[in-house]
Amino acid sequence: MRYTVQHRKSRYISFLVLNLSFGVQFFLILFVVYKYLMEEFFPEQIKLSILGDFDQFLEGKSLLQIVESVHIEVFLIMLTTLTVMSIMLRAEITEKLKIFFIFTGFTSGFVYAVSPFAVSFLGEIFSYVQFLFFCLFIIICSAVNTLNIYCFLTGKIK
Repeated sequence: MRYTVQHRKSRYISFLVLNLSFGVQFFLILFVVYKYLMEEFFPEQIKLSILGDFDQFLEGKSLLQIVESVHIEVFLIMLTTLTVMSIMLRAEITEKLKIFFIFTGFTSGFVYAVSPFAVSFLGEIFSYVQFLFFCLFIIICSAVNTLNIYCFLTGKIK
């Protein structure tokens, strides 16, 4: 990113950052589609996926399966958030807005990623928490990524 600051008028650096931003946006869309197709998107689906249903002979996830999925999702979410937020640091917006986006993005992503433990151990009501924080994470990252694209297209970077 320091190279971007030193050469902010350079077209190829802007081209690379824009391609990265479009790739991240595509990843976020595919992440939502993946969760929807895996039937882990809505709260009732999350509850059935983690806890199972003995009446329908659906087996819930074991602790090992939960740890494995949380491990992968924490990595993906933190990498995505770090990428999006590091580009946003160069945008010409207020510092308070930057802090808000960074704090909300990392917090919503982390709470979403570890909420399967809460669903499994504390109760099915936490499936709503997982759904809400997933939606918040996707909205924040998409908004910041769109802001990044706008700033780099218009040249409003520091």
